[in-house]
Parts: sequence; C-alpha cells; structure tokens
Amino acid sequence: MKLPKITPTQQGALFGFLAFSLFATHDVVLKFLGGSYSVIQVIFFTNLFTFPLLLGMMVFDPESGNLRPRNPKWIAFRASLSFPVMVCIFYAFTVLKLAETYAILFTTPLFVTALSVPVLKEHVGPRRWAAVL
Repeated sequence: MKLPKITPTQQGALFGFLAFSLFATHDVVLKFLGGSYSVIQVIFFTNLFTFPLLLGMMVFDPESGNLRPRNPKWIAFRASLSFPVMVCIFYAFTVLKLAETYAILFTTPLFVTALSVPVLKEHVGPRRWAAVL
C-alpha cells in the first residue's frame, strides 16, 4: 500500500499538533513534579535537558551568524526578565489547576497589546483590538 504524499500544509499542521502536545505534556510533568521538587530545581533540569537541543541547533546551523544578537544588551535584559517569569509560570502550574493556569496564560495577548500603547508608544486600532478579543 502506497502512502499519500504529505503536503507542506499538512506537515505544518502535524508539527504544530506535535509541538502543542509536547507543551501540554511538559505542563503536566511540571504539575506532577511541583509536588515533590522546588520550582528552581524543576527550572534547572528543564533548562539542562533543553541545552543539548539548542547546542545542536547552533552547531548544525548551515548559516553562520544566525544566532548572533544584533544588540546583546537587549538580549541580556530579556534574559534577566525571563527567569522571574519562568519562576512565576512554573509556580502557577504547581499550585493552580491546569485549566486556571491556562486561562491566565491565555490573557497574555491582552496584556501585551494593552501595554504596547504606553510602553512602546504604538497605536492599536479598533481592528487590532477586535482581533485580540
């Protein structure tokens, strides 16, 4: 039996499904481990297991300079903020129900859009607000 050829759109859908399945599995593992280990330990091992994948991406990248930041100060600033955010998110997964945590996390586009006006001085028109809502 010959298998049908998978189109790029189907490949994208399959990879998206796989990615979201892995994210959901990761969150369930966080919930499970949160009862036995501290959030800092879980973050450490999450990053430890992620590091070889990122290292492989850097080593086998066919183009040189893709991962070289144009402005390292902004990268350092973002990295300094990402750790407290990660602590808060991982802690939320350990103490709240998964549905409650996801409901809070899904409000992120609302906050990003609302804060883009005073922080970044961007104009957010009615169509964009409608898209966010």
